[in-house]
Amino acid sequence: MKRSQAWLGAALWLVCAGVFAADSGKAGSTSDAAHIYAVFLHTWAGDSHHPLNVSKTAGPPTAGDIQQYSDCAKASGIKHAQWSTSAPVADLRNSLGELANVRFVDPKTWHPRDPGDFIAKGKPVDSSVDEGIANGLMTLSAITFNARHDTAMLTYSFRCGALCGNGGVVMFNKTSKGWTQNSFRCSGWMS
Repeated sequence: MKRSQAWLGAALWLVCAGVFAADSGKAGSTSDAAHIYAVFLHTWAGDSHHPLNVSKTAGPPTAGDIQQYSDCAKASGIKHAQWSTSAPVADLRNSLGELANVRFVDPKTWHPRDPGDFIAKGKPVDSSVDEGIANGLMTLSAITFNARHDTAMLTYSFRCGALCGNGGVVMFNKTSKGWTQNSFRCSGWMS
């Protein structure tokens, strides 16, 4: 599974690099968001080459998400972070373009293939989990930037069944080389 995650990550990185390289200097531009999404998907997928279902829509963060962003920033040493308003993204393909091994999915029509259902029918655990993950759905929030536009946050969830998924809040920092995912663990869940 690790080898396949690396392939997906490399493909995402190469395709997305062209999306944000053209105008990455514009504060708040969609290229910054595209870069952050690419970094996140690359980091999350690792060396997987399996197709990843990604919700084509990205909703704005909730009030609870914004509170988590502030708590995370404060815990990581960023004082008095003020967050800009994030607008929902109707179609991530407009920001990211078509990506190799990413299937943009309408979340209203997606249905999980729960590993628990396959296991209950006698299928081996490993293949049941693999099938559940292969048919899971990654949902991303709209990117939220701080007022200085040097820190960004997003909320994600990956669901693949009743007891199959993970999610959380992820922080990114702008560096001289572009946006990087911060190693500070904001929050997360796993089922």
